[in-house]
Amino acid sequence: MQTLPGHDRFARAAGQTFRILWGTDGAVEAELRRVDTRLPMNERHECFSLLFALPPGVALPQALYHVGGPEGIECALMLTPVRPEPDGRSCLEAVFHRLKTPAAA
Repeated sequence: MQTLPGHDRFARAAGQTFRILWGTDGAVEAELRRVDTRLPMNERHECFSLLFALPPGVALPQALYHVGGPEGIECALMLTPVRPEPDGRSCLEAVFHRLKTPAAA
């Protein structure tokens, strides 16, 4: 099983294009708009969120999606619709709260 990338790896990919896939033939390209640091419950944990902006006119439901992006990022993420961008584009968010990896600790 592949390890889920941490905050720093996603932060390096902010502003870049990711491919969000579902089922056997559904796919869309989305921009990783923001990687926000959140408050973890203690120093052993990290907490952050990702905000993906979808193309104009595209809206997706909450679901588990396969996400692929730069730096070889490939993972399954539970993405949830949140408030649209000011330009009207729909957005999906993933929130992480987990133990830090040894390299990030």
